[in-house]
Amino acid sequence: MSSLLNHHEDSRDECDEQLRRCVRELRTALSSAETADAERERLVEQLCVAALPMAYRVAARYRNRGVPTGELRQVAALALVGAARRYDPCRGTDFVPYAVTSVRGEIRKYFRDFTWSTHVPRRLQERHLAVRNRTESLTTELGRKVGLEEVAASLGMTLEEATEAEQIGELYSCESLDSSPSDSTVARIDALGECDAGLSRVEHRHELSRLMVTLDERQRTLLWLRYFHQMSQSEIAEQVGLSQMHVSRLLRQSLEHLRKQASVPVPAAA
Repeated sequence: MSSLLNHHEDSRDECDEQLRRCVRELRTALSSAETADAERERLVEQLCVAALPMAYRVAARYRNRGVPTGELRQVAALALVGAARRYDPCRGTDFVPYAVTSVRGEIRKYFRDFTWSTHVPRRLQERHLAVRNRTESLTTELGRKVGLEEVAASLGMTLEEATEAEQIGELYSCESLDSSPSDSTVARIDALGECDAGLSRVEHRHELSRLMVTLDERQRTLLWLRYFHQMSQSEIAEQVGLSQMHVSRLLRQSLEHLRKQASVPVPAAA
């Protein structure tokens, strides 16, 4: 096993030759009913090690897409092991194309299922990738920046579908609220505004102002002293020169008047 691992540093031609030899040995073993299970397992393991550089080359095609290279290699290696265990030479399929297809499929599945920060239907994910890849290929072919209309036309999409597919990419990753923008040292969560408790009372204050003008000056004064200055009825009576009973009656009448006025619909502004 250690001797095979050393071949990872060899040239690509040497690695490919080693891979072909391992495939031939596994083919021979699988075609014989006398091969022991332990020997088959050893040959599968040997094939996986020999094919690992190939799997890494497939993974390298998906670099710079938001997933660390080491993580891509892990997915590729697991997919390679699965392909080697499932490989059946009796079907007439060569191992290398079969393994490459399996590794590529698992990596794409990993991107689809585990790397999006927000759940996006597979149909929209594939459409987003198609628009992005076609934009890159058209830019290379034409030697200039291409518009979304051109990309949509080449893919047989409507402009609305292409626009949606392009915008879907914004859901791929989200910034943490605990992180800081590149031009600031303040965390995003610390820069967010807070709810103003007074905002919920704006409408009530506006309604109360409308109702208070329907009272006379004495009634407004009594209500102001009672509910804004938190004075008792006795203190109010002493200040305005009335009896406490009279103050109580005036307050009750004023509140009843306000309740009636509040139930009257306000005419819409012209």
